Amino acid sequence: MTYATTYPAITPIEYKIKLLLVMEGYNKDDIQFRGDSNKRYLRYKYWEYIKPKSLTYVERHAKIQFEFFEIEDDDCLIRYGYDIRLQICENGFLDQTKRSDVIFDWRTNKGAA
Repeated sequence: MTYATTYPAITPIEYKIKLLLVMEGYNKDDIQFRGDSNKRYLRYKYWEYIKPKSLTYVERHAKIQFEFFEIEDDDCLIRYGYDIRLQICENGFLDQTKRSDVIFDWRTNKGAA
């Protein structure tokens, strides 16, 4: 059993993220998506780091934005994850890290009316 079968991509944008990461050299079986339908995040292997160059490549081609987070653990040291923010207009993103339909301006990181 792999991470990809345990925590599969379930939306078209997640399949695109996975494809783009594979094109960047990441193993398709180690790419996983977690969370519920309102808040999803990307994880690689067991909380491993994804290179910023690869994240930028995916953001540009999938028209999304990752919100990086890290969790420090006494046993596992630092664990890395990436919240997925979907672009819904030219200058804003739907923030999946909150359970609302707030549009954020990616330049200022503030809510837009």
